[in-house]
Amino acid sequence: MRYNRIFDLNFLIILFLIVGLIIITLRSSLHIILTFKIHNEDICVKLNIKYLFNLINIERQLYPSTKKEKSSSSNKKKGKKKRKGKLISRDYLTIYRLFAKIRIYEIYSKVEFGSEIINFTTFIYVLINAIYGNIANIIDAEKMYLGVNPNFTKNYIIAEIKIHAKPTIRELVVVARAWYKIYKNKKDNKEDSTDESNRFNKKSYGNNS
Repeated sequence: MRYNRIFDLNFLIILFLIVGLIIITLRSSLHIILTFKIHNEDICVKLNIKYLFNLINIERQLYPSTKKEKSSSSNKKKGKKKRKGKLISRDYLTIYRLFAKIRIYEIYSKVEFGSEIINFTTFIYVLINAIYGNIANIIDAEKMYLGVNPNFTKNYIIAEIKIHAKPTIRELVVVARAWYKIYKNKKDNKEDSTDESNRFNKKSYGNNS
């Protein structure tokens, strides 16, 4: 009897720990930090992913790519084999609605640029402020800094942009499922169009003129 009680108690403890770990895993936020650094012609894009109190910390440089580029001939062959379907406006709207549900924790943008052409500098300054205004109205972030500093005497551009999102695993699963449905529908539509084209009889019966 005592052995059975000890076994049942250990089983309940293990079950409680497993359930608690699953709940913590599903409800914990995944920190996705995307940074852009621009210094004139030098552009660097990095992605940092943190999860479970930084137990998982992945940092990758997206651009410029650290991998060696393949030969142009192989790229041309792949380009001939792969034909990507185009997304329609309904797909873009669905994708926007999905990503709008992901929590944006921080947006940081600091742009410094200059040009000796006064009209051009003024136009770019107004354009950046208009973009900043739309971002502030559309995205509800806990932290937001949007700054721009024009210079009318020098030709240069320096920018630092950081986007910090905190989606949960559940939100990412929902986005991934919806993305898969879009991809599947696009693939099915493409196959249907090819089937319709194959219905025509392409056999020649000679010159009918």
